[in-house]
Amino acid sequence: MVLNKKIWVAVGLIIVAFTSILVYARLHNEQSVTANTYQTWQKTFVTRQSAQATYVNAGVDGKKMAMSEAQGLGMLITAQAGRKGWASQTEFDHLLAYYQQNRLVVDEQQTHLMNWRQRDVKGAWRTDAHSATDGDLYIAYALQVAASVWPKQATT
Repeated sequence: MVLNKKIWVAVGLIIVAFTSILVYARLHNEQSVTANTYQTWQKTFVTRQSAQATYVNAGVDGKKMAMSEAQGLGMLITAQAGRKGWASQTEFDHLLAYYQQNRLVVDEQQTHLMNWRQRDVKGAWRTDAHSATDGDLYIAYALQVAASVWPKQATT
């Protein structure tokens, strides 16, 4: 009878341990998958233009192309990843620098709107000098998120 009781206690402990492991794995799997997806996205699409600037490559078939929509979403993704501790402010700042270098100029005045598209045509970068509202809205929202993630560096 005592041996029977010990077996049931052992079985109960094994069930509790197994259930705990399953619950832990289930709760942490989504975060792990999301973090891995972010890292894969960054390695695949974020391209260095210079030591201080990166852009989100929206080109296909190995062509280089930056678009304001992709840049804005990339900035937003990076700011959200920063909130989770997966991205640094430096990574965000490099995307921000590319945006700042590619702002639309109207009547010789630089605006806060990004040029819609920059693309590599036979080794020379060409810029489409007009903006796209969705890209500019993504950039504005990304700046708000980044200001809350890295408040010491936020400026008005």
